[in-house]
Amino acid sequence: AGVNFDPDTTEEVIKRLLGSKGVQIPNKNNMHMYKTNDVAYISSGKIPKTFDARKKWVQCDTIGRVRDQGQCGSCWAVSTSSAFADRLCIATDGDFNELLSADEITFCCYTCGFGCDGGYPIKAWKQFSRHGLVTGGDFDSGEGCEPYRVPPSGSNSSNSYNHFCRGKCYGDNQNISYSEDHRYTRDYYYLSYNAIQKDVLLYGPIEASFEVYDDFMIYKSGVYVKSENATHLGGHAVK
Repeated sequence: AGVNFDPDTTEEVIKRLLGSKGVQIPNKNNMHMYKTNDVAYISSGKIPKTFDARKKWVQCDTIGRVRDQGQCGSCWAVSTSSAFADRLCIATDGDFNELLSADEITFCCYTCGFGCDGGYPIKAWKQFSRHGLVTGGDFDSGEGCEPYRVPPSGSNSSNSYNHFCRGKCYGDNQNISYSEDHRYTRDYYYLSYNAIQKDVLLYGPIEASFEVYDDFMIYKSGVYVKSENATHLGGHAVK
């Protein structure tokens, strides 16, 4: 255990960051929604003791990038768009090597969720498959079609402006076509526990959601086990 947040940080501030909805574990009633096998998986089933995607796919700079969601419950959008960018780079062997827009998926997918008030990761993946996603770097970077517009955590930048769907490119490169910049996934799926490692080894990073309790705020290392009287705060999504 250790100190991760300012001691004056309120529970409400933490809750605002936890925007992953629909967190669920595989069970006999929902297993039909899960991908459990793939013809391309390693037939031997051998899983290495350690694996670092940054070293496996050194040509993909995005894999090592950690994005800042700011004071916004957009973890569901930041994590999915980040994993999508990594997988697209891997699938193209580095021909595509840039960030995809967390802003567009956060504020333009009305069927995915509620912007900074949270959303459903699987619905974001469904959106990528059907409608695609444009490029977009971090806050104030000007990178791509739609860079992230929420200021970083601890930033002095004003976050008082209203967030809305722009539906057009506003990055520094004015030659990017909004309609032509969309990238698409082939499909979308949940992963069963025994398929997660194989999918990562073959296709790259994934998005994972988990329930967060108040004692997790002081977690530093080791295997986390929820305290008996811990209070549930919400769901969080990570790459």
